[in-house]
Amino acid sequence: MKLSAYDFGLKPPTTVSGRRHVSASERRRRQRVCQQAVQCLLSRDRVAELIGAAPASVRRWDLGVSTVPSRYIARLFRITKEAA
Repeated sequence: MKLSAYDFGLKPPTTVSGRRHVSASERRRRQRVCQQAVQCLLSRDRVAELIGAAPASVRRWDLGVSTVPSRYIARLFRITKEAA
């Protein structure tokens, strides 16, 4: 029997392939935060520039293709509050 990192307690059970599992409701909430920031600034490129991410990443987050990483959520909230 082959042993894995889970057997030695090296990976917590909430990680899958080295990434944390994000629930569907959390994915949707993060997508809404990104969409609100894009609506406030009227440009995905401007949002990407302000948070320090690639414009293609912001596009994927806005369309719901991929999940917004946790490290960008606070920056997106800040953009929304400052623009309002």
